[in-house]
Amino acid sequence: MALRDASLRIFPGTFTAIVGTSGSGKTTLLSLLGLLDHPTGGQYLFDGVDVAGLDETAHDDLRGQRIGFVFQNSYLMADQTVAENVALPLQVRGVPTDVGDRLVGEALTRVGLDGFQTKRAGELSGGEKQRVAVARAMVGQPDVVLADEPTGALDTVSSQNLVELLRRIADNGTAVVVVTHDPLVAQAADRRIELTDGVTENGLAPPKGRTPSRPSSSMGLSPELDAMLAKLGLAPKPAAAQPVVTQPDAPSEPKARPGGVKTVRWSQELAAAVLAPLGRPLRSGLVLLAYLLGIAALVGAIGLTQSATGQIVTRLTDAASNQIQVTVNDPNDPFITDATRPDGAAARAAKLDGVTLATPVRSYSGQSNPMSRLPGATQTSFGGSIYIVQAAYIASYGYQTAQGDPSLLTNPWSGATAVLGPTAAQDLNVAQVGPGVQIWIGSHPVDVIAILKPTGDTLVDDTVFFSPAVDPYLTNIVESYLLVRTGKGYAEPLAKALPLALAPQNPGSIHVSTTSQLANLQAGINTDLTNLLAILAAVILILSALTAGTTMFLSVQHRAPEIALRRAMGASRASIWRIFTYEGTAIGLAGGALGAVVGTVLVWAVAHHNQWTVCIGTQTVILGLAAGLAAGAIASTIPAIYAARRDPAQILRTV
Repeated sequence: MALRDASLRIFPGTFTAIVGTSGSGKTTLLSLLGLLDHPTGGQYLFDGVDVAGLDETAHDDLRGQRIGFVFQNSYLMADQTVAENVALPLQVRGVPTDVGDRLVGEALTRVGLDGFQTKRAGELSGGEKQRVAVARAMVGQPDVVLADEPTGALDTVSSQNLVELLRRIADNGTAVVVVTHDPLVAQAADRRIELTDGVTENGLAPPKGRTPSRPSSSMGLSPELDAMLAKLGLAPKPAAAQPVVTQPDAPSEPKARPGGVKTVRWSQELAAAVLAPLGRPLRSGLVLLAYLLGIAALVGAIGLTQSATGQIVTRLTDAASNQIQVTVNDPNDPFITDATRPDGAAARAAKLDGVTLATPVRSYSGQSNPMSRLPGATQTSFGGSIYIVQAAYIASYGYQTAQGDPSLLTNPWSGATAVLGPTAAQDLNVAQVGPGVQIWIGSHPVDVIAILKPTGDTLVDDTVFFSPAVDPYLTNIVESYLLVRTGKGYAEPLAKALPLALAPQNPGSIHVSTTSQLANLQAGINTDLTNLLAILAAVILILSALTAGTTMFLSVQHRAPEIALRRAMGASRASIWRIFTYEGTAIGLAGGALGAVVGTVLVWAVAHHNQWTVCIGTQTVILGLAAGLAAGAIASTIPAIYAARRDPAQILRTV
């Protein structure tokens, strides 16, 4: 309800009751008196100072130091102790902990709750919760206590006790203003102001037996606020200006209020932000899990890339030291592919000193050549590699056989035979070798003559080695080359000699891959793997941050009463923003630390399983921590801004 003609004066040491029907504007008036809302017209003087001339920071300071609030819903944080709830206004102000503990103890003693400091607020009765709320309102020694239906949810006995407590507070010199429907409260008040359809009655009359005097010339604010008012040129107004709060008799000295320290306030905000997730373990756990998965993916991707690349580099280096690949422009040229030709490349290369093996090799994709245990297959579960090789190829690498005889790849009857890697055998459902055990490529049967033992190389284990007789059945060739293996120290000189030895009329038609080409290959593999896994990890991290940000945004909506309460205690928008930013950053950092650990363990487990050397450095772990920190800060940006911009008066009207 909007106020239309509300004029009133509030006097120190006076218990004032504002009564009216629902919707008459009582809560709106209380929000204006508490500086939680701004009037669209008229004038509001607080101790002679026109609050319209103060900026938002001065409003926050004035509200936090000189006004206390008691709400119908006590708005206690149930997961915190009584002492922590009462100390909230002092934390907002930045009062040191030792001073705050003493003031909290004194406030609880005044409301009859001495010894309740360590009790959880959620364990208290309704009457006890309201007394804690009164202690919280009084702990900062305000000039005015504003109470909105404080007995609305209490039984008769608890209501009487609370009214007596408010009466004692007023008798000690604090102005008490209560918005109420309760006749018990109205009868106990020194003044009763009627509010009907936004219009006040008897709002300017002083209490019986009291004559208000001119307001004190000292505003009694904090040094920071005094300096700000002086800079604005604002001075106390005379009594004729109808100040809201005046002194009943002679001007008095301002109250000695506990002062705050900015660094203490910031440290207490940080502590509150770090401890806040503990009160909401499920929601905080989900946010933490999102960061953990994202950072673990990032660290794992980098670590696995480094470890896998290290393994590839080792194998390429070993291969480059004793082998050469020879190719020509036409991959189907029998000069390269036919090992039986007396004048072929294999025969010519084998005659050179230092050559230990010269054999054609052709490779195909398993996806392009469906295989099955039954004829006519058009689909296959096998997705590995296919090689057309001689028996000498398998022997040269030292692969051990689990079953069968791989030497039959080179057979006198030119039969179609196959040797399966262990993974390929599982994919093709071949458990053993024997007469009649075949796999089919379309309508062409191939006899399985051997199954290899695991080699430790996943690529080799997932390979099917066919005899040359199978080559006509296959499509989509990947590579075709002559593999030349050499004795130690012969690779480089043979690489130079092979073009002339194989094609003396046209040595330029022979292409030789040596160590330098393999080095370029390993660099390319490293770059490709790093880019691929980094993109994947980045996508996971972004999705994790979005999930965390969404969860935090929902948390801000759920914690609206806490935001309104802090603002009522004098917290600035910047303070609310810092708390939520600190909280999001802290969870992100914790998720980064746990994710770095999980990612490191993942890299170790995969590397150990594949017998790789673990390659993950301190820089990768630090990167995980930094990514968690950054993701937490970024993900909390929008929720923190949203929390800081929320209107406390609107929150209190709707919750």
